[in-house]
Amino acid sequence: MRNVLVTGGSSGIGRACVARFATGGDQVWFTYRSGRERAERIVTELAGAGPEVAAFEFDQGDLASHRALIARLPGPVDVLVNNAAVGSSTVERYVDGGDMARTAAFLQINSVGPLLWSGTRSNGCRS
Repeated sequence: MRNVLVTGGSSGIGRACVARFATGGDQVWFTYRSGRERAERIVTELAGAGPEVAAFEFDQGDLASHRALIARLPGPVDVLVNNAAVGSSTVERYVDGGDMARTAAFLQINSVGPLLWSGTRSNGCRS
């Protein structure tokens, strides 16, 4: 059994990954930024699909949120699906401001956020 973490796992492609790993017998943890009720429904729906499915609130662009998530995870991560991101039409949900503020948020969430996970052993991910 593997421990799988799917960031941005409460909708779309991330949601499909959560379901696939859970039904394949993996222990699955996924993150969401908003929509706690939706995340709780997914956990309930997949309760019998695999060993464990759990949801964690998480802000991909925030270092403190990364650290808090790592501290809350029940074990090391064997598989990371780094799916959390924003697009040009969704970045406005996360930041108020002009073009430069949106661009900075876009880069922080989509570029810096994944770099915080990638290649580090201190985050609980196995190499």
